[in-house]
Amino acid sequence: MLPNYFLVALRNLFRNKLFTLVNISGLSLGISAALVIFLVVHYETSFDQFHPEGDHIFRVVIDESIAGDEHRGPGTPLPMIGAMEKEVTGIRRIVPMILYDGQTQAKDDGQAIFTNSAYFELTPYTWLAGSPGTALAATNQVVLTASRARRYFPNLSPEAVIGRTVTYYDSIPLTVAGVVADLDENTDFVFQEFLSLPTLNDARLAGHFPLQQWGTHSNDYELLLRLEPGYPADAVTRQMQQLLAKYAPDMNKGHRKMQFALEPLPDIHLNDQFGSFYSVRHPHREALVGLQLLGAVLLVLACINFINLTTAQASQRAREIGIRKTMGGSRPQLIGQFLCETLVITAVSAGVALLLVPLVLQLFAPFLPPGLHLGLKDQPVLIVFLIVLVIAVGLLAGFYPAIILSAFDPVRVLKGQSAVASGQTRKAILRRILSITQFVVAQLFLLITLSVAWQINRLLHENPGFRKEAILSITLPAKNDSVRQQRYLFSGRISRIPGVEGVSLSAEPPCSHNFSAAAVTYTDGRKEVQASVQLKFADTSYLRLYKIPLLAGRNVTESDTMREFVINASYAQLLGFARPQDALNKMLYLGTPGAQTSHVTIVGVMQDFHTNFLMQKVGPVALTAAAKQCYTEHVALEPLSADGSSWRTSIRQIEKAYQQLYPGVDFQYAFLDESIAAAYKGLEDLAQLLKWVTGICIFISCLGMLGLVIYTTAQRTKEIGVRKVLGASVAQVVLLLSGGFVRMVVLATVIATSVAGIVIHVWLQRFSDRGLPPIWLFLVAALGMFGLTFLILSLQTVRAARANPADSLRTE
Repeated sequence: MLPNYFLVALRNLFRNKLFTLVNISGLSLGISAALVIFLVVHYETSFDQFHPEGDHIFRVVIDESIAGDEHRGPGTPLPMIGAMEKEVTGIRRIVPMILYDGQTQAKDDGQAIFTNSAYFELTPYTWLAGSPGTALAATNQVVLTASRARRYFPNLSPEAVIGRTVTYYDSIPLTVAGVVADLDENTDFVFQEFLSLPTLNDARLAGHFPLQQWGTHSNDYELLLRLEPGYPADAVTRQMQQLLAKYAPDMNKGHRKMQFALEPLPDIHLNDQFGSFYSVRHPHREALVGLQLLGAVLLVLACINFINLTTAQASQRAREIGIRKTMGGSRPQLIGQFLCETLVITAVSAGVALLLVPLVLQLFAPFLPPGLHLGLKDQPVLIVFLIVLVIAVGLLAGFYPAIILSAFDPVRVLKGQSAVASGQTRKAILRRILSITQFVVAQLFLLITLSVAWQINRLLHENPGFRKEAILSITLPAKNDSVRQQRYLFSGRISRIPGVEGVSLSAEPPCSHNFSAAAVTYTDGRKEVQASVQLKFADTSYLRLYKIPLLAGRNVTESDTMREFVINASYAQLLGFARPQDALNKMLYLGTPGAQTSHVTIVGVMQDFHTNFLMQKVGPVALTAAAKQCYTEHVALEPLSADGSSWRTSIRQIEKAYQQLYPGVDFQYAFLDESIAAAYKGLEDLAQLLKWVTGICIFISCLGMLGLVIYTTAQRTKEIGVRKVLGASVAQVVLLLSGGFVRMVVLATVIATSVAGIVIHVWLQRFSDRGLPPIWLFLVAALGMFGLTFLILSLQTVRAARANPADSLRTE
């Protein structure tokens, strides 16, 4: 029975080559997209699944509110670590991961941490040399991965590396106490150098880490916990809150609240809010869900093509079905026959999709995880997914046509009547609904893509409130007392370089992901205003270099500590001052009631500028002089020369001055405008992805329309001939054939525009600087779709309308 099904299926496919090609084209595109999306989802969800008892491992995160400004992220006050080891129950292992903030000899940032030997119990490294029990027990010890050991000591075996020294912070030698094999798993534990935790107590690092400060926490100080089996996570967090109340009661007083929570290890990789330890990649669960929905949409569009074309061709197979039923064929047998045909088409489409996947991976490489590849041999789960996908798509696309075709009445068919009473009308209505659905989806993606591109263009060209062109940021070494004072010498030298317009020794640029904030209180006896204020540590050249105007008052004066504030206009309004000058000489207290430590004076009010790109609204900002915090050189260059040589010459001279003062330290710089553009890379990647998805949706929809147009004109060949004999013009015939399709596209445009307006409005709520897309954008999308529809219709209807009516009538 099955061989006969496949034989008949192949005959029918070759008999209708054009429609077979249309179906295979649409299905292969949908299946290839589904395969790529499966590879991405499988890759991202496979991270850190190899840890022993991984379901008992958690990361400590903090929910903190300062004067109503909420922050949530990983990190732990360093004194909490020792207190937990002594006083918290239910924990089997406590593993600190404190980022080494200097430059390693390998010049790789974010790959060295201070930790303890318990780290290697949570993460199963293979030890090549050294003892896991004692490797990180003493001060000034370090464990290296095999790749890092080869880099530092290229001619030595792992055993020979033991006892060698590696220097950190330019002056602290650490002894290699162990070498471990590199992890060969998908993991966010990307560290290469493990410094012993007792090294934090080295006298040369005194004051470098806030070892006794309960009020200081950072995502540079992360903490992993392995709980006892069955011990509830909330019981641990309650004990942590009790420790906080015991040792730092001011942390939950007034308008400041700090709450601990535990994040399961499997959730870390897909949590873009907290980040994946110190990894630069931050995938998130919502993106993966969105990708899966995109794959489903593409498959559904391809299935709609198959359903439409198969039901449209039903009349051509009516006699075949009637004869089969007359000869004793049952309805289940006919359903099996038609499903078999669908599965054959789907299987062929899957084969074509396998050929397309490498091309798709190469095309979408900028948006995909690095190293993603199609490997059926080393990814057996992919084979299982492909088999399930072929069966599922085959059933989805073939079930309805099989039910319709198998329901034909053999008596009516053999008499030349309609196969099913009122069936043609129902099938035509269904085809219209499915076709409209296709164009709604295509038009919806087109509108969303244009809107995203429009918003990104606004973000990149909107005035952020400061100068961003031709400004370099150069991070200076600052962790060693012997080189700290050289920053002033460096500033003086580069300020005299031709082509340098100005310099400022400060902390972060006006707009940056990295920032410092403080709880600040203002009171005048009648009211009290608390706020979390973003601090910009800068010298007196900062405002001039970035062209941020003062609205009132004066600039800050040079100081080693915070004494004066220049606040932004938004903060002045928050404090209740109607005019900028009214805020001058007012006193602000650092901290919240009950935890105030010092006070500063408002000496100026500056114009608002965006500090966190244009994603969030402008909040309270204060510029202050605190030289101890300023280790970034901001350099404004003169306008670029016509041949581009002026900047290259200036940067080479800046690098020369840098190497003279900091020999052996890599010279690294970044252009501010490029850094800002990089912050929107995720949005630009989204726009590119939407462009391709939109193109595929439109292509599949147009394939379906082309197939239906070809079939419709073929079915109405005699009617066209009769109308032309009776005097109908080519234009009238084209209008007759195209009218139904045009009405469907008009209806689809109306529906898609309404839905797109809602979707775009919701998406834009994440931006503080937003506006509704202009009307012309919707008009362009509508006209583009109408133009494409007209082109497709013209390809077939004009040819049919211009055919010789004698040839048309001769077909009968």
